[in-house]
Amino acid sequence: MRYCSGLETENPSDLNNIGDDKGFTDLVAANQSGTGKIEVEDDSFTGSIFPTINNRPDIILLIGAKKFIEGWDSFRVSSMGLFNIGKKEGPEIIQLFGRGVRLKGKDNSLKRSGYGNGADTPDYLPYPETLSIYGIEAEYLATFREFIGVGEEIRQVARKVFQIPTKPDNRLVTKTPLYLPKIEPSLFKEYNFIRFHLLYDKPLHLTVDLRPIVEIGKSTDYTAIHDQIREKPAKFPTKYINVLNWDRIVWSLDEIRHRKGWHNLVYDIPSLRQILESDQYELYCRGDLLHPRSYTDIAHLEEIASTIIRKYVIAFYHRMQNEWAKKTLDVEVVSETHPNINFRYTISVSSKDARIKSEVEDLLTLKKSEIFGAQNNPPIRNVYWDRHLYQPLLAAWTGDKEILTIQPVGINEGEEQFVIDLAAYLTSEKERYSVYECFLLRNRARLGVGLFETAYFYPDFIFWMIKGNLQQIVFLDPHGLAHDTDKDREKQNLCKNIRKDYEPFIQRRLKEKGISTEILLDAYIVSVTDPKTVSDNFKGIPEKSHVVYQKNSGYIREIFEGLAIVQ
Repeated sequence: MRYCSGLETENPSDLNNIGDDKGFTDLVAANQSGTGKIEVEDDSFTGSIFPTINNRPDIILLIGAKKFIEGWDSFRVSSMGLFNIGKKEGPEIIQLFGRGVRLKGKDNSLKRSGYGNGADTPDYLPYPETLSIYGIEAEYLATFREFIGVGEEIRQVARKVFQIPTKPDNRLVTKTPLYLPKIEPSLFKEYNFIRFHLLYDKPLHLTVDLRPIVEIGKSTDYTAIHDQIREKPAKFPTKYINVLNWDRIVWSLDEIRHRKGWHNLVYDIPSLRQILESDQYELYCRGDLLHPRSYTDIAHLEEIASTIIRKYVIAFYHRMQNEWAKKTLDVEVVSETHPNINFRYTISVSSKDARIKSEVEDLLTLKKSEIFGAQNNPPIRNVYWDRHLYQPLLAAWTGDKEILTIQPVGINEGEEQFVIDLAAYLTSEKERYSVYECFLLRNRARLGVGLFETAYFYPDFIFWMIKGNLQQIVFLDPHGLAHDTDKDREKQNLCKNIRKDYEPFIQRRLKEKGISTEILLDAYIVSVTDPKTVSDNFKGIPEKSHVVYQKNSGYIREIFEGLAIVQ
């Protein structure tokens, strides 16, 4: 492609690979303004540009399709934009990311600046060494970001690493046992065979949002920009159901089933067709995609149908898994060896900021015991409360991650404020609650207690109130509610229904084990988003939805006054 403004240029500024060249030129001709014309030349001799790309500084942009994934190498890649590529895991998308991690390094060392390139490495060098990836309709970016984890540290300058083991509270072994529900939904697929069917008695309500989502991933950050333009939901045009390639739709679903190991799930085409004809989903997408005018448009329509079906079947499977998990619910005693309590913080600090490095090293070597108490020691801060079941409970580092990282990640600002507010409320109401023992525990994702609706939900905190043989267990999740998503709706439903959905099963299990303790369950979402924004985005939240607002000064009181143990 050449850009001309009065002067002709011999060399192109960028390379575009277009599969349908005639379709492209027709489209440009139909939409161009002015008197210019499109010239098309057939070049059968030049050959591929890829072998010379490293020596062509005049070419700064490549636009193409999957042709760019294989067969070339370049040290010049600094940014990648993925458009409808990287929707799922596969060797091709891994290969594509591999194009961007190549680097010559100093003296052709093939290493980034954090790995032995000398003391004279300038501070700004890590920035041009950073690979940035941008995606539209490239959902695998989020999964890939989890895979690389804290991989951004590979380009850091020298770092010092400290480990801090947690110290359990002595009350865990000297006082009344604290009980927790124990759920093992992973066993579901080993012991249960299920045939897919549309749910009528407890229908699913899904949102399938195909509006643009731009995801931006760097090795130092990750974010997503959502198109939140309000519009009325649509339904799939059922008159086109018979023209869809149902074998291809089933193959797409089979791939998910095999990848997840759901060998106990079966389905057929008639039952899958019913999903599109039902009213159990809301579809948001460009209106023209639902009115095909060509065979290509039918392919787009088929992808929409496949997306709706996949999402519904996944939610159906989790619903069945949830029902089974509740019936097989067990209980366990919280002990010093529980993974929620017995772990190590890993703190890594660089010399990028000499003052912070000195403070951290001083605290973690000379004054290490202080971090387990109530002292305020920035940048490593313990959110201290004597009712929390281990110390320290570290706050997240909010500064530059190239300076300091904490793993597992410390609690965020909303979670920290919740702990402070909870401690302050119980102090102010000391006489009222003097007959209760109260304890708090941070719940770690994937290692702690996970609850089910149609997906796993790991609330951030578990709170106990104990009075004699009665234990109230409250799951609390300080959480932003800026967007109306299926997952947030599921959390609200779970919080509202946890007593009737889980409590009878846990009481039965306690009785079977001969345990005289009675357990009451409850759950709340603590919204760090203001009430008006939540109401606007969720089109109103029903009362008694177990959502309280952190910006309301009485939100802790609202939680306590709703608990069965204090009624």
